[in-house]
Amino acid sequence: MTNPSVHFDLLQAYGTHFDGRDAASFAALFTEDAVVVTPLGKSIIGREKIAQMVERTPAGGQHEIGIPVLLNDGGDVVTSRTDYSARMADGTTLTGSYENTFRFTDAGWLIAEHTILPDT
Repeated sequence: MTNPSVHFDLLQAYGTHFDGRDAASFAALFTEDAVVVTPLGKSIIGREKIAQMVERTPAGGQHEIGIPVLLNDGGDVVTSRTDYSARMADGTTLTGSYENTFRFTDAGWLIAEHTILPDT
């Protein structure tokens, strides 16, 4: 059984690095071949493209990320669902959930797939 706090820590770092627009540190949370699926269904593949996504995002905002609920613990691959709230630079707030697949690598646990599911 995987320690859920490891995945929680990764997601907290996700929010911190994204909000700070630290593209390199944000991308380092992901596997080399990671996929981020945006709220519009677009897939961003690979660390380099993920870093570029952060660099292109206007500054401002703050994420609040909940505790991951493990959906499947396959040993070195774990899936979870996590609620989030994101206050945008213009003051609006977006809410939804993240579906994540974490993979254990030589560098430790990293995010292999991250799907952003906004509330409608």
